[in-house]
Amino acid sequence: GDETVVCYHRDSGDQVWAHVDGTKFDEAMGGVGPRATPTIAGDEVYALGANGTLNCLKRATGEVVWSTDMADDTGARIPQWGFSSSPLVHDDLVVVYAGAADAGMVAYDRRSGRTVWTCKAGTHGYSSPHLARLGDTELVLMMSNAGLAAVEPADGALVWEYAWPIKDGARIVQPTILPGGEILVGTSYGNGTHCVAPARSGDGWR
Repeated sequence: GDETVVCYHRDSGDQVWAHVDGTKFDEAMGGVGPRATPTIAGDEVYALGANGTLNCLKRATGEVVWSTDMADDTGARIPQWGFSSSPLVHDDLVVVYAGAADAGMVAYDRRSGRTVWTCKAGTHGYSSPHLARLGDTELVLMMSNAGLAAVEPADGALVWEYAWPIKDGARIVQPTILPGGEILVGTSYGNGTHCVAPARSGDGWR
C-alpha cells in the first residue's frame, strides 16, 4: 500500500534507509509502483512517485528536505500509466513533466520546493525533461503528445517547437541527439520516428 525510496549499501546490500509515502498506484499493464528513476544531485535525492508525489530527500539519511504533490500544484490528472518523469536537476531547479493544460512541465526550486516556472508541453507523455546543448545554446527538450518542445532552462520560455500531435499511443523514450545536432523523436503504436534538424535562423530558430 505504500511507495518507497530505498537506499542500500553498495557492498553488503544492507538497507541503509527507506522513505515511505502512504500512496499506491496500480494498473494492469505495468503493475504496482513508481515508474520514474530517482535523480541524485549533490547531497540530495529527487524522486517522483506514480501519483505525483515529488520528494527531495537527504542522500545520507533519507530525511525529507521537502515534499510536494505535483498533481495538486498543477491541476494535472494522473496519467493512465502513472507519472513517469525522472526529475531533471539543473542549476537550482528540479524539472518534471506534469501534463497539465497550462503546466506541461514544472520547475521547482531545488532547495525549497517552491514552484519557479511552468510551461505548456502537451497533456500526455511518459518521457522525461532532457537537457541538451544545440550549438552554443542549452535547452530543455520535452517529448509529449503534442510533439517536441524546447524551452529555456531558467524560465521555461518556449524557444522552438516541432509539432507532431498524436491521438493514439504515447511518447516514452528520451529524444536522441545525433552528432550533427539532429534529434530523433520516437513514438509507439506504429507511429514511427521523425528526425528533426533545428538550427539558428537570424535571431530565432527554424
